Amino acid sequence: MEKYQDSFRMAELDCDEAKNQDICDEFGVKSFPTMIYFLEGYPEDVYQGPRETKEDLAKEHERVMKKIVPETKITKFETVAEYEEFVKKNPKVILAALREPVHASKAWKAFKTASDMHAHHNKKDPRQFAYTTNKDVVAAISRAYEGKVKVPKLLSIFGGKVAQASIPRRQYANYQTVGYWIAEAG
Repeated sequence: MEKYQDSFRMAELDCDEAKNQDICDEFGVKSFPTMIYFLEGYPEDVYQGPRETKEDLAKEHERVMKKIVPETKITKFETVAEYEEFVKKNPKVILAALREPVHASKAWKAFKTASDMHAHHNKKDPRQFAYTTNKDVVAAISRAYEGKVKVPKLLSIFGGKVAQASIPRRQYANYQTVGYWIAEAG
């Protein structure tokens, strides 16, 4: 379950308490434990299966998370050659230029979550997602953009042409804002 910790929040509700009965009735909770998965505020999947062991719950959780939050492939560019080859092969690229450590970055978490959500809702979208922390790659992007790319930076690269992000950098940590930008970026 830890692998999805940035993708969801968990809440617990005791349906034996009278104050919670309306909510439990609304969602049809008949057995315990029941896990209801919400995506963007709407119930996406319900689990009321075997619950003999923690392994039963972990297996079901893994199945549901793969279904509702599929992991999007996000390519990492280590070299300028990798970047140039990828952009040449893929006419639509959404790229995040980030600092290390990437996985501690709020911008990375928002970018990853927004990418996963976008891919889930737009399965036929040809856009590819990528990121880099390499200074040489950032310098190459800056040359192509004809302006200095300050890290962190979200960019859309369509047909080899680099476009600057249209959202303020202070909003890079908000996955919803990043998601709207991804949807509008091409």
